[in-house]
Amino acid sequence: MDTIAREQAAQRIERRLARLGYRVTQPRRRLIEKMLAFETYFSSDSLSVGEPSVGRATVFRSLHVFLRTGALCQVVLEDGTIVYRVADDGAHHHHLVCIDCDLVEEFSSEFLEAALAHAGAAHGYQVTGHRLEIYGRCDHCPTEASSGGRAGARG
Repeated sequence: MDTIAREQAAQRIERRLARLGYRVTQPRRRLIEKMLAFETYFSSDSLSVGEPSVGRATVFRSLHVFLRTGALCQVVLEDGTIVYRVADDGAHHHHLVCIDCDLVEEFSSEFLEAALAHAGAAHGYQVTGHRLEIYGRCDHCPTEASSGGRAGARG
């Protein structure tokens, strides 16, 4: 993402925060800029280390706000590691996660959304949100049968 695109994305996120009643503080601005600089998913630790002028507690509180407002999406990798990615458009989606290389691919499915709403309604719930990660092996990683085991070190 080039500099102009990052600036525009930062402005959209800041407007979303303000529209939803959250303050756009200098630490949050610095975190937004750092998050947009990551080319892929990032951990809370990498964000905290990458922006040392912002306290660790502020990083975690801000991540929670960014998630709540739809500015970030959260993915739980197969080993339980939590990573994040800027969700500039705020569109709801799900994740396919490779168990070998940790590649994360996003997808949307009206069928799944309807099935999840139906499952909730069948149990007396009005579904207000959900998260779905599907774990498997991507096309780039050899299968266990052809490789004799796991493909190697995880990203």
